[in-house]
Amino acid sequence: PPPTTVLSPYAPVGLSDCDEMNWYREQVGLPEAFSGIGWRESNCRNEDAVRTFCCHGWWQMYTSLHLKDHRLAPRMEACGVRSEQDLNSDTPEDKLRQACAAFALWELDGTYPWVATR
Repeated sequence: PPPTTVLSPYAPVGLSDCDEMNWYREQVGLPEAFSGIGWRESNCRNEDAVRTFCCHGWWQMYTSLHLKDHRLAPRMEACGVRSEQDLNSDTPEDKLRQACAAFALWELDGTYPWVATR
């Protein structure tokens, strides 16, 4: 039988910041518009220092507010997000959770949550 290939849920090592962000964006199904949103919001960086008073990561998620939304909280928890600490780091796991949480928000509200920064 042919060899089985197990794909990693994490981006390959060595990608640029934007290529890595887009790799995760594509994996979760976020549209191309999130490439521009990620550049505008964070310069394609998802790490502890990339934040504002409220928001974190590539797409500047307002996690504490989102977790209070009865529609969104279960979806974010399904992504493994229970606080901003779950998506605000440069670990592959946090990056995947950031993309998953952004997808969950986009699926409910489109790009509207990011309209204030256009």
